Amino acid sequence: MTQANLHRFSEDEKPEVTDGEEKRERAMVFIVAGWLFILFGVMVALFFHPSSPKFNNVNIRNLALLLAAVGIGLKLWGNKLRRSAPSKY
Repeated sequence: MTQANLHRFSEDEKPEVTDGEEKRERAMVFIVAGWLFILFGVMVALFFHPSSPKFNNVNIRNLALLLAAVGIGLKLWGNKLRRSAPSKY
């Protein structure tokens, strides 16, 4: 193995990754993304919604609600995936 390709694994040297481990990792990605969407929706509601009636714009409220709904959906989907993954032990 040369210095240039030390990071590559041959087929027999690849680390074993189980299906349950992949499901748990994917579930955590969905849960974290869901929390980020919820947080961003709350920030939009806190910072932009108070000034929206002044500019006759109600789309800010709808945007904040949509972001929060997508975040809740992602979080629930991640929790469902995590529950369906086999246990570590």
